[in-house]
Amino acid sequence: MKILITLTILLLMINLVNANTYNEIENKAFELKKNNTLDTIYSIDNYVEERTTYQYNKYPVNFFDFWRTGVGDCTDKAKLKRYMLKKLDIKTRSVYGLNYHKNKWYRHEWYEFKINNSWYEIESEMFYKLKKVGNGRW
Repeated sequence: MKILITLTILLLMINLVNANTYNEIENKAFELKKNNTLDTIYSIDNYVEERTTYQYNKYPVNFFDFWRTGVGDCTDKAKLKRYMLKKLDIKTRSVYGLNYHKNKWYRHEWYEFKINNSWYEIESEMFYKLKKVGNGRW
């Protein structure tokens, strides 16, 4: 019985921490909101790029860890940016492809956003040569 109670308390604490992290992320998204959609997208994209460090294949368990540590890969960055934009009712979708860097191809993820019924790509790491695979969906 003690183990069950301890486990229940631990799970409640984890959920509370995650709820607080959601609130932090959502509050930051609203803080970064600008007067128009495009400026808002660039504001959030720049914020995430400036406060994070890229580490290839650094897989946090979830984006809560990425938010806390600031260390992750392209997938972590894209998911965090998309989550923040979603909270501001800006439509986004993930794009998957390959990038060519130092004579090798690597899997890569970035995102697209929708304005006036048209989709546009945004990629903060444009120094890579990117190639979308098919329609960009796995």
